[in-house]
Amino acid sequence: DDEDQESETPTPGTGIDDRRLSMDDLMSDDEDQDVLLHDERNPSSLEDTMLRLSGTNPRPQQPEFDQSMVVDVENAIDRTEGKKGNAQNMCSKKRILCSIGFVSIIGFAVVVLFVSEIFKPITYSKELVIRQVLAEYTSIDTLLDPSTPQWRAVRWLAETDELIFESTEPALVQRYALAVFYFSTTKDVNSWSRRSAWLDGSRHECDWGFMECTESLEVSLIDVGGNNLVGELTSEIGLLTSLRGLFLGENNLGGDIPVEMGNLELVELDLGGNRVRGNFPNAAVSISTLEFLNISGNQLRGSLPSMLDDLSELRSIDLSSNSFTGSIDGTFENLFKLETLNLRGNAFSGAISEGLVSLPAIKHLYLDENRLSGELPNSPDNFYKLVEFTASSNFLSGVIPGNFKEAPVNIQNTTVFPIERIDLSSNRFDGSIPTLFGFMSNLKYLDLSGNSLAGSLSISEKLMSLEDLFLSEN
Repeated sequence: DDEDQESETPTPGTGIDDRRLSMDDLMSDDEDQDVLLHDERNPSSLEDTMLRLSGTNPRPQQPEFDQSMVVDVENAIDRTEGKKGNAQNMCSKKRILCSIGFVSIIGFAVVVLFVSEIFKPITYSKELVIRQVLAEYTSIDTLLDPSTPQWRAVRWLAETDELIFESTEPALVQRYALAVFYFSTTKDVNSWSRRSAWLDGSRHECDWGFMECTESLEVSLIDVGGNNLVGELTSEIGLLTSLRGLFLGENNLGGDIPVEMGNLELVELDLGGNRVRGNFPNAAVSISTLEFLNISGNQLRGSLPSMLDDLSELRSIDLSSNSFTGSIDGTFENLFKLETLNLRGNAFSGAISEGLVSLPAIKHLYLDENRLSGELPNSPDNFYKLVEFTASSNFLSGVIPGNFKEAPVNIQNTTVFPIERIDLSSNRFDGSIPTLFGFMSNLKYLDLSGNSLAGSLSISEKLMSLEDLFLSEN
């Protein structure tokens, strides 16, 4: 104890004087003793007690540590750890659930994709099959181009047509070609004036109307003349290999005639009264079976092809109201079955050949409103065996054949001329009116106005059918 007392040094600034204090001096009663004993267990508290008992202000009191706080903190820590464990367990469970959910979603998506590939868009699978078949006839680029009638036809076959999968390839091709024809000649669904049942997917195409079919249900004739068709013909028209008659007159079709039409064995082709342009269609020249051809009232130009003379089956040709030019000499002279030739309203030039008027079957010859010149062939027997001969508004000159000082006996008594109509007006003919006209018992219409003729018309008792006679401006 002496050693401790000697070594004890007052702490600066505490106010403790140099006198030594014994434990008996400090502790005067039991309470103080208890305090001291309590403070001995806490050295820092002991010092404060001694200072207080000596009359010195103790250092600022620190908050007393509460053991219950330790317990509370430990409990809080335990709870936190428990929650953390629970959270970890929950996260683990959630991860499992999330994993299961993710796998389920993936699986569901796979199933959906699988089912959609099987039951898809039946239109898609149909369209794919149809396109694969038709790629042999139409380029794949055209089939995939939404701006083309071919694409629209494929879509119709895939989405609307109810019969296509019951069809063989030839039937599919025929149905496709007709759908392309419809879409290529319409601005919209209601473009045709009369649609009948066209593109009715529940009916066979032979029941659509405006068509005829063979016993094997192959389309043999289409007649949609005067039906407000607008657009252009496409190459797919050449896929209708059994087609024999195509009547598209008096519509608003333009463009060129597709060369594929030349693959057909058409007998009748009527494109009159449209807006078809270009030269004489090569496709028409290639159809050796053609008997009736009408391409009048279009925007065709140029000279006639020499191959036109090879269409030996032709019975009727109507090229009127176009802008054809060139000579007609020798062009039709091998068409021995030709009965009607209409070249009215073009710009043909040159003379009228002997071979043209002497064709064995010719009955109707219309050469009006061209630039023909020269004299008529001096073969009245050939001219007047016609039923109709008109060549008005040209530059023809000379005398009109058939002038006789006295008509032959056979003409007076036995000869019957079938001619019913003659129009040679607005030319440059001179001389007298042919005496032969007076013996034409079937003549109903005669127009010789606008020439330089003189004399009078000899009228016999045979001239009893005449209804219209024009002789003015001579």
